Amino acid sequence: MATLTDTDLVASYPEFTTTDADTLTRINTFLQVAEDTIGTAAFASSAIRDRCRLAVAAHLTSSANADNCSSGSANRAGPVTSRTRGSRSVTYASPKAASSSAGDFDLTSTRYGQIALMLLSGRRHIRGIVS
Repeated sequence: MATLTDTDLVASYPEFTTTDADTLTRINTFLQVAEDTIGTAAFASSAIRDRCRLAVAAHLTSSANADNCSSGSANRAGPVTSRTRGSRSVTYASPKAASSSAGDFDLTSTRYGQIALMLLSGRRHIRGIVS
């Protein structure tokens, strides 16, 4: 089994193309996390397993980039969890609270995480995601 690298991630997700050494190190670290986290038994092929690992690494990279782009959580846009009109207030459940499990890295929060969830659940029939 070959180890995935930042080159593999960029080949699948060109939006992560960069020459910044810190970002490339972060991508390779997240690829290692994905490799350590995602086993081999759940997949019909190593190609599907690798696509899932790439999607998890892209998710973690995207999430880290979003965190680095804000100076604090108060400045970061997120989902609406409540609203008030006049004297009436409505509060909604937080998407993080509704996440499928505590160990899913909040995969629902990015399109890359959603791809990983789809691959993990075995729904591999969507064209264009898995070749």
